[in-house]
Amino acid sequence: MFKNQIVRAVNTCSIDYYLLALWYLFKIKYLFFSDNIPLIRNLRSIVNDIDIYEWDKAREKFILNILNYNEAITNRTISLFGTQYGRFVRFFMEYQKHYVIRTCNVKCQLNNTNLSESDHIYFEKENNTLNFTFRTAAPKNCGLCQSLLTLNVQFINSPNFLFIESLLNNIYISDFPETVFLDNKIFKLLCVTIVRGNHFTAIFKLNNKYYLVDDLGRLFKEIDTSIPKRGQAAFYPSTCSLYYLE
Repeated sequence: MFKNQIVRAVNTCSIDYYLLALWYLFKIKYLFFSDNIPLIRNLRSIVNDIDIYEWDKAREKFILNILNYNEAITNRTISLFGTQYGRFVRFFMEYQKHYVIRTCNVKCQLNNTNLSESDHIYFEKENNTLNFTFRTAAPKNCGLCQSLLTLNVQFINSPNFLFIESLLNNIYISDFPETVFLDNKIFKLLCVTIVRGNHFTAIFKLNNKYYLVDDLGRLFKEIDTSIPKRGQAAFYPSTCSLYYLE
């Protein structure tokens, strides 16, 4: 129901895979989430619906209670076409807010100081090497001592999971590390979303195997990601990834 009308939701690939991923973290991994956070209370209700295969109810609650959808509807249809950041990821940014810590020359007065406060974490690939970047406009060198900057994070909260966005469309499933180390914490890869034309699909890593998930055909199948070929999931660029606290 939306504004007292019975409507249907389409183009839900922008939210489906991360709803499934959060169900996995709640129900299978039993990660702790504080009910003191309104977002988490809403999520708990949503994943309970997914747990009994009530996907329509789960989507409805997300659209009304988290997305707070207020766009115009056409022919009794709500379209969630858009970016995954705009439709889903942005609501979790507060949860992973952090300070960006700069390290340069040990003698520099700016060494180990806060460069900024941020909530975005990106993967950036350069010369076939995947690295973190925390600000798209971060300087390469310290403005005072001119030494090369190394950036790290210090989380303001204690996140159980992280959304790491792909900065450019040159990062593929084979590029993603199994674990990442941030702020003395180890996070493990759960899933990566990829874009194929105007449609998102996802690749989950479960028990050291990769599985393609596609909400259009309710597809869930094991895949080989070692040799990307045109038409296969591993061939397409990623948009975002989800890591959880090991």
